[in-house]
Amino acid sequence: MKSFVWSITAAATFAACLGAQESVSPVAFQAGLGFTQGVGHAGRNLDIGWNTSFGAGYNFNRHVAAMVDVRTNVMGNTFAGDGFAGRGGKLTVFSATLDPVLHVMPVGHVDPYVFGGAGLFRRSFGGEYSVNQFGTDIGIGLSVGTKWRGKIFGEAHFDHLYTANRAYSSFLPVTFGYRW
Repeated sequence: MKSFVWSITAAATFAACLGAQESVSPVAFQAGLGFTQGVGHAGRNLDIGWNTSFGAGYNFNRHVAAMVDVRTNVMGNTFAGDGFAGRGGKLTVFSATLDPVLHVMPVGHVDPYVFGGAGLFRRSFGGEYSVNQFGTDIGIGLSVGTKWRGKIFGEAHFDHLYTANRAYSSFLPVTFGYRW
């Protein structure tokens, strides 16, 4: 029993020392701008648009984090078929997702990462029709450290919105921004 207690104490001390060596701020914030391209049905019927992104999250350690990503995507509409606003309208998608983040190589100034999550997406067609839907997003990103204790990042998402009538929307937002 004495050796078991000693082993647990030694392992806990070792783990605490490893955790103390990580110099990652526990709280993270981000802001970014970019472009959005529709994929599939949305890609055939919507023009390339733009996006804004704001987020906040928690870094559990230098490898794993969780971010709440709040984003707006706006794409022009060139199609006047069912389910879309009239020609010349636009599709606006507001989203709030929870994204677990895995930093692949968090050492040095360059940090590639992957993420994926789910959340609420609100589609609005030309301001006339809006619907709340469940959606998912996955993606990859790359951040580069700066001398201002933050990082410049670029990331690509694949967003997919689910609907009951299979009129789903998929699009690819590419965002560039600053994370601190």
